[in-house]
Amino acid sequence: MIENRGAVRPGVELIGRYKKVDYTAQVTDEGFIVLPDGQQFRTPSGAATAICERSVNGWVFWRLVDSALDVPEAGDTPDLVKAPPPEERKAESFAAVQARRLRLYNPMKRMEDGRYFCDGCMRAFTFEGVGDPTCPRGHTREAMRQEAVEELEQEGAVA
Repeated sequence: MIENRGAVRPGVELIGRYKKVDYTAQVTDEGFIVLPDGQQFRTPSGAATAICERSVNGWVFWRLVDSALDVPEAGDTPDLVKAPPPEERKAESFAAVQARRLRLYNPMKRMEDGRYFCDGCMRAFTFEGVGDPTCPRGHTREAMRQEAVEELEQEGAVA
């Protein structure tokens, strides 16, 4: 979820997950959101809808690749890791970038209205319990993080 809408500016990379597949998009100098296949959209919702083939709130679907620009609510992430400055980021290996993204990855985000949003099923839900939220379909924060680690290990991106 993009909480800081002002952070969506030219050159920013967006990432969204649908059915366990990550999708990326770039924001152009003209303000369009461009998918890897070249489709251009004026709004985050338009780009997200093209991916999901149904109406989707793009501000909820997309996250900023550099999540340090879109700081989650206190308590949503155990240790917020700030992204290194751009000149240092270029020297990072692919594995280091993926490891940093995993530390920042928060599959259960608390929304402004008090509900949570699950990246696994792309749905909002209420959670009245204590501790980490579990969505009605059974997704847990820790299980989704572990799944992301396993996917990257299979790709050889994280040692």
